Amino acid sequence: MIETIASRRQLIPDKYFPQIPSTYSQEMIDELRDMWVDYLNNQTQDDGD
Repeated sequence: MIETIASRRQLIPDKYFPQIPSTYSQEMIDELRDMWVDYLNNQTQDDGD
């Protein structure tokens, strides 16, 4: 089963998520990191009430 999953790992993103690039620029990574930090900050603030 592991071999099947490993061999198909590259096919799944291409088949189901064609709009998502296979590599990410530093700018895209930075944008995602900023979004994640904002999300975590909001969760922390919500939990502190």
